[in-house]
Amino acid sequence: MLEAFLDESGTHKGSHIVAVAGWVAHHGYWKKFLSQWGDRPFHAKDSKCDPLKYGLHDAIVDSDLNGFVAWMKPEDYGNHANPVFKSAIGNACAVCTFDCALGICKFAGKHRLGKVAFVIEDGQPNARFIQQVLDGMKERERLGIASVTLASKKDFVQLCTADFLAHSCTSEPEWFRTLVDSGLVANDYITSERMVRMSNQLLHKYKLMKYNQGLLKAERRKNKAETHSMNDVNAKDETPQ
Repeated sequence: MLEAFLDESGTHKGSHIVAVAGWVAHHGYWKKFLSQWGDRPFHAKDSKCDPLKYGLHDAIVDSDLNGFVAWMKPEDYGNHANPVFKSAIGNACAVCTFDCALGICKFAGKHRLGKVAFVIEDGQPNARFIQQVLDGMKERERLGIASVTLASKKDFVQLCTADFLAHSCTSEPEWFRTLVDSGLVANDYITSERMVRMSNQLLHKYKLMKYNQGLLKAERRKNKAETHSMNDVNAKDETPQ
């Protein structure tokens, strides 16, 4: 089973980029990472942790982890997502989280690496919603989702790797370039055009669902009317003459 750790960056007001990143590997690779990194606390946005980034980078590369990052401009979500999409998904961070998680699932399936156990940094307002959606996708066997857990860096030190990659994407382009150049990171930019397509696809599915619901209601009304009519006929037949 693969273990994937996801974290976000750029969700604060005024941020020009929202990103969700994750690193995935089998347990043995994570064990190697922990033996090199230890249990040192790390927060990428804290300047006191800047000297630690070199060691963290080396531990990630030496452990041969696989990284994924999905990012977009919040304004593209605000300007191009229709009301149905916004109501169903919630925000740009959720879009990136689903994109990142499904990218990991696709990678695992393509290389036949086994199912994926996700650990997602807790803290976002819609974190529970994201967990519930991904948890519900476990029924789709082809995705290969084993479990979805919300946790903090205190619970899983491995989350610091995702924090590092996500923060680099939104705030430290030099470090981001270094991580991408390692050849271990799949980088997915969700453009405004793609946001429009995703939004329209969901709207189409929503309209189709409502149409099918309408057909089902009409069929139920018809069956109910026919049942009442049959009962009336039977009642007349049973009336004493």
